[in-house]
Amino acid sequence: MVFSSYLFLFYFLPAFLLAYYAAPRRAKHLVLTLASYLFYGWANPLFVLILLASTVVDYIAALVMTTRISVKVMLAWSTCAQMGFMLMQCGLGVPEMALLHLLAHSLYKAHAFLAAGGVVRRVGIARLASAPAAPGVGAQR
Repeated sequence: MVFSSYLFLFYFLPAFLLAYYAAPRRAKHLVLTLASYLFYGWANPLFVLILLASTVVDYIAALVMTTRISVKVMLAWSTCAQMGFMLMQCGLGVPEMALLHLLAHSLYKAHAFLAAGGVVRRVGIARLASAPAAPGVGAQR
């Protein structure tokens, strides 16, 4: 099934939109994920396994990332989540896209890692500047 086929335009898309807008707010992501599995699985059932592996890797990395306090550790775990996307791109038969994704992601992460120290320092200074002074400290006589 492709985006311009009659099957997609007149059957899949209306059924998906109906299910998406009829679903409660908390279930919309699940409907979107299941529709993606169905769409890609229609072309090749092997794609469902690749999508499932990508989903599991991304979900675990996101769960671990949200429990970390250090900015740099969170950035490292977000890179693990991106590996799931790259796995999916390789599995879908576009390794060139995975290499482009790897290059763009590595440039972004290099900048984020190098800038993380300055961001943490600026946030710390801003918090200190907005903190109330202790009584009697800096009082004029």
